[in-house]
Amino acid sequence: MLPYKLKRNLKENESLKNWTTIRTGGIAKFMFFPEDIEEILDIIHIAKRDGIKFYFLGNGSKVLFPDNNFDGIIINMRNFANLKMDGEMIEVSSGYSLQKLLKIAQDNGLTGMEGLIGIPATIGGALKMNAGSYGYEMGKVVEEVTILRNENVLNEKYKFIYRRGLNEGIYLKAKIKLEKSEKLEIEKRMNEFFSIKTKTQPINMPTFGSVFKNPEGFKAWELIKGANCDKIRIGDAAVSEIHSNFIVNLGNARTEEILEIIKIIKDKVYEKYNVMLEEEVNIVS
Repeated sequence: MLPYKLKRNLKENESLKNWTTIRTGGIAKFMFFPEDIEEILDIIHIAKRDGIKFYFLGNGSKVLFPDNNFDGIIINMRNFANLKMDGEMIEVSSGYSLQKLLKIAQDNGLTGMEGLIGIPATIGGALKMNAGSYGYEMGKVVEEVTILRNENVLNEKYKFIYRRGLNEGIYLKAKIKLEKSEKLEIEKRMNEFFSIKTKTQPINMPTFGSVFKNPEGFKAWELIKGANCDKIRIGDAAVSEIHSNFIVNLGNARTEEILEIIKIIKDKVYEKYNVMLEEEVNIVS
C-alpha cells in the first residue's frame, strides 16, 4: 500500500503517447509525479521492495516506449522543478524545462546556453544526453550535479562527453555557471539559432530529435542520405524530408515501425560505409 502523500501524486493507466514528443507507446500501469527528493526515494524503495520495474521520464523527447503496455511505474519528473539563482550561478532541479531556463538566463543577461534553443527537454534529460547544438553543450556550463545512485544522494563533479551523461544513476539537480553578457546580444543569437532550426529540422512535427549520434569524422544525416535511406516510410513513421537524421510521426505511427526504420538505416549505412550508427534515443523494453 502506498502512503497517502504518494497516492496523491499517482495516476493509473496513463497513455505514454501523451508524454512523449514522438507520440508513440502503450499504457503505463502507474505514473508517479514526485515533488521532492524524499518522494523520489520513497517510490523507488517501494518499487524495489515489491519487485516493480520503474523508469524515470522527463519531457519524453529522447525516448521510445514499446507499443505494448508498461507494467510498472513511470516516475515523471515534471513536478520536481525548482530553480534558485545566485548571481551567475543557477541551481536547477531535473524536472525544470530547459527552454524556461534559457528564457530566465536571457532575461538576466546570462550567456552560455543559447544554442540549446528549441530542444524540448527537461534539465534531467538534457544532462543525461549532454544535449547540444551549434557548439553549445550542457556539460560545458555544469559545475556540479546532484545524482541518485543506489538510493544514495550524491554531489559530484562530472566530466561530460559527446551526447552522453551518467552511465549509472539519475540526475536530480545541477549547478550551472553562466557568464554575464548583453541581453540583446543573447536574444539575437537565440533568434538566429531558432530560425535556422525551423528551416532545417522538423521541430513542428512529432519527433524525438536526432535519431543517431554523429560518428567520429562523419555526419549521421550525410551517411543516411548517402545510403539512400532518406525517403523510408513504414506506416505513419517516416524519415523526415527536412532532415534525414530525424524520424517523424505522420499521424498514428507505432514504435515498432520506428524501430524497423532505425534497423534498416543502421544496416544500410553499415553495408555501404562500414560505420555502425549509434542511437541517441533511449529505447525502453
